[in-house]
Formats: sequence, structure tokens, C-alpha cells
Amino acid sequence: MYYHNLYVNNLKFYLYEKVIDDSALISMIVFMYGLAAGRLISMIIDGVPHWLLIVYLILEILFGTLALILVRKDLSGLNN
Repeated sequence: MYYHNLYVNNLKFYLYEKVIDDSALISMIVFMYGLAAGRLISMIIDGVPHWLLIVYLILEILFGTLALILVRKDLSGLNN
């Protein structure tokens, strides 16, 4: 129940807060890489999971990396 609220509130933060895009992207980086790190630790301890969880891991790393690229692109635009 609480996890659902966490996902929904993060989604609202990303979609509706246009003024604070950098904060939304940074929270997405932390959130996605945190989920991926937990999943990797679980894989190391428990072994190879169901294929769907591996897909989730790949997507979490992909979305975290995309957010990181967007933040770096935005910050480099500020320096020019």
C-alpha cells in the first residue's frame, strides 16, 4: 500500500512540477539506481531471479541513466 503511494507521488512530482525539473530528475536518479542496487544485492544473495525481474533491473538502470544524461545536459547548458 505504501509503495503504491511512493510511486504515484514520484510520478506526480515528475509530471506536474515543471519549475523544478532538476530536482525531479535527481530524485528519479536516486530512486531508480536505489531500486537497481537493491535488486542487484538480492540477485547476489538469492541467485538468479525470474526473467521479469531481470527486465525490471535493466529498465531501472536505463531510466536512471537517461535521467542522469538529462541532468548533465541541462547543467552543461547553464554553463554556456
